[in-house]
Amino acid sequence: MVGNYHNTSNTPTASITNLNVRGTSRARVYYSGEAKAFAGGIALQTQNKSVIENCTFSGDVSAILGGHGTASAGGIVAWSRGQTVKDCEVTRWSTVSAALSDTTDITSNYAGGIVGWGYGTIITDCTSHARIANADYMGGIAGYFNYSGRLSDYFSGNRYSGALWGIGDEASDEGCTYTTLSVRILTTALNPSYATVGTRYEAMFLASEVKGITWDIISGDLPAGITLGTSGVLSGVPTSADIYSFEVRVSVPDFPEISDKAAFTLAAVNPGTTPSVPTTPNSGGGSGGGGGCSAGFGVSVLGVCLALFVRKGRSDYE
Repeated sequence: MVGNYHNTSNTPTASITNLNVRGTSRARVYYSGEAKAFAGGIALQTQNKSVIENCTFSGDVSAILGGHGTASAGGIVAWSRGQTVKDCEVTRWSTVSAALSDTTDITSNYAGGIVGWGYGTIITDCTSHARIANADYMGGIAGYFNYSGRLSDYFSGNRYSGALWGIGDEASDEGCTYTTLSVRILTTALNPSYATVGTRYEAMFLASEVKGITWDIISGDLPAGITLGTSGVLSGVPTSADIYSFEVRVSVPDFPEISDKAAFTLAAVNPGTTPSVPTTPNSGGGSGGGGGCSAGFGVSVLGVCLALFVRKGRSDYE
């Protein structure tokens, strides 16, 4: 507990400043009666005239309540009443989540990038990059926020960059700036650019930096013997020579709208065969590929013109 609930002066009774925390804050409460599970990156609960200033948190915050009551999680503070949070940041790769295991209970779980649940709290010049998940009331800055007057009076200069956006159950986002998280496939051509039958092949797809991404094939076929792992590694021993076209997708689990996809072509060739064509990406763009290939394989290599492992097109996956 930070602060004094009975304080009526304008002088802060408690303050936390210049504190940098890295790690995990987790609350798991199992109780048959009414209970509370609070988890905060800097503080669990704050009261009147307390101040948290110039603090950072990096890590995971999770509040899980097994029973009836309230679960609240915040990147800086879980439960705030009459407090000031100023110049604080929740860094990239952080997650904030709150859940009730009793699905028959009323929706009393809150998760916010800065504050989980807030009443009369002023949040100024804070930034959150946390991924917000699971809670019924969740938002980039606050999961739930009870205020009077204009929202911008309480949320001045704040920024949220994450998978979801919002301020709990309040409709207005006045005074706040939100940037929706996105993930992009960065790979345009892989090395090695082709696979040899009977020889182990391994290459990796790369994507923009987002925590917890996963990869899968959404159309087409890979060479027999080669698979794509969820971490983006394409590996295995091809068993037959042929040309294979396929489409890969990178996505953030539980957030299907955060994804990207791209089409590639990979050839598996017989031992002792070397492609006599460029292995750089197609310049034509689009799903139909493009020019840039003027030479062909011999008859023993399928008699085709390849720009091997060429990325043929991309678009956001809806």
